[in-house]
Amino acid sequence: MKRGIVGWIASALLIAPLILGLACTAPTQFEGAVFEDRNDNGIRDNAEPGIRDILVSNGITVTVTDETGVYHLPREGHFVFITTPSGHELSTPWYRDTQERDLDFGLVPSPQKATTEFVFVQMTDIHLDTAVENLAFFEQAIEEVNEITPAFVVITGDLVYGADTATVSEAREWYDAYSSVSSDFDIPAYNAPGNHDVVGIYCEEPPSTDPGYNEQTYRDYFGPTYYSFDCGGYHCLVLDPNEFADGHQFYRVPDYQLEWLQQDIAHREGRPLLVFFHEPTPSWENRTEVLDLLGQHGTVAMFSGHWHQDVMIDSQGIQEQVTGALCGEWVVRTMSRRHASWIPYRLCRCRWYLQFLSGGRRRKADKYHHSRCDG
Repeated sequence: MKRGIVGWIASALLIAPLILGLACTAPTQFEGAVFEDRNDNGIRDNAEPGIRDILVSNGITVTVTDETGVYHLPREGHFVFITTPSGHELSTPWYRDTQERDLDFGLVPSPQKATTEFVFVQMTDIHLDTAVENLAFFEQAIEEVNEITPAFVVITGDLVYGADTATVSEAREWYDAYSSVSSDFDIPAYNAPGNHDVVGIYCEEPPSTDPGYNEQTYRDYFGPTYYSFDCGGYHCLVLDPNEFADGHQFYRVPDYQLEWLQQDIAHREGRPLLVFFHEPTPSWENRTEVLDLLGQHGTVAMFSGHWHQDVMIDSQGIQEQVTGALCGEWVVRTMSRRHASWIPYRLCRCRWYLQFLSGGRRRKADKYHHSRCDG
């Protein structure tokens, strides 16, 4: 009897480390689902079906949901995010921090968003701080855009005044202001980071160990710095070429983002692309490589800012519209008072071609009276 008990104990001691080892091993994959949120409550309830063929990514790998709406991704990256498909609205955030337990995404069918014709707005270079007159000017711009009721607006960087030379706490004040005012958009608003949104890299005492340094503050407020979404028959991309190394800021789409881009657009063959980013491509170190990849896809139109000027350039056969700054042709803090009757942004209509309805500056009276430019 004693020998039997001793043998059982010995076996248990041998097996226990194996069981504990399995219990302590972290999962190697993210798992979640995309579902039809029939009651629009942001929670997957019983009988709410999964949605197949939705693009989901961790910023490196792109996959699609299976017939039950489930996806699996390697456990890496800052976020898990989806490509919002045409004809749907979100009932949950479009991205999840990888530390979250809930990695599900809810979609609500919205047939009116499946239209083949739509208008969108590009704004750029807001350079917002906490000055009352500048907040009011941005609010005025948002009110006017809401009156137009476009399908979406993309703000292509330099959201805040000058976070690159600021402390994290100072930059967060501006990010708070921008986040608060921009929440007044009545339509989906997509952001892209600009060189002045990268926090503290040129601060006199670089806060490199502070939470929020570099692009972390942007991620804290707005999630992924590059991503995609669909609208009508178009596939829309937001890219991030902002890089910083050895005390030097430069513009380059890094290899991991290129890998994501290649996988992403491979799932949208035949669809025209609308591509948004802050710094115009002539300043990119790997411009040719990125443009070659986009050019292989077919019809592409690109939109940027940064130069504080309104310029159309030919980028290896691809139209690239550089749009003038909302804050003015250069960062003058009294710009809102000097040009109070002007609201600078770009208005475009997408059908089977791309039509530019306005230039970088426009008055309300000029809303739909501009020449056509096919793209």
